[in-house]
Amino acid sequence: MQKNFWFCPYTKQLAILSDDDITYGALTPKLSNRQLYPFFYRIITPESSLNILKIAVLKHFDWDQIATINPPGDTFDSGTTDFRERADENGINVAVSEIFTIDPRLHVTNLKKLGVRIIIGNFYEEQARRVFCQAYKEGMYGGKYVWFTPGWYSPEWWRKRGPGEDLDCTPEQMEMAVNGYFGVSYVSLPKDADPTDRVSKMVINSGKKTVVIYS
Repeated sequence: MQKNFWFCPYTKQLAILSDDDITYGALTPKLSNRQLYPFFYRIITPESSLNILKIAVLKHFDWDQIATINPPGDTFDSGTTDFRERADENGINVAVSEIFTIDPRLHVTNLKKLGVRIIIGNFYEEQARRVFCQAYKEGMYGGKYVWFTPGWYSPEWWRKRGPGEDLDCTPEQMEMAVNGYFGVSYVSLPKDADPTDRVSKMVINSGKKTVVIYS
């Protein structure tokens, strides 16, 4: 029988909500803790699993001075904490970690003041628009800046607006701000793939191009 689960990161409780279906989108890394959740299984890997690939890209290009920015909350905060730990193990310095609640403008401005040019962002699509709008105003785009975001946003997400979303950047300005960003996500193996093959894959949405990296 399938169940629908709800996880509360504050109480660390896992509750059964209904017997209709089971969620596949529980990305929080904390659910991987077998001591706390020995009987919990999911069909999608946690967001933190992509950190291995982000670290590999940073090392490939010798980018060793970076920053992170994300909202509070278990999904992104835990993933960013895991990323900082992996970065430290690989000799990559996280100069600053900015955490914003609703308005990221001051936090993006702080990144500009600190002079960090490689920025690992973890946030939802609507939050990404606010971040990149401010990045445009600060001139934090172009060949001297590298931005990483989740890669599961909707197509041309920077041109869209959610209900009641007030953004004082034009679609053209947003396109300039996001041009060349790295969107990191998952790729499903082909149906005829050998299940015994150990293959890790990363999708990088850079501007309008999609690059798949195998290792």
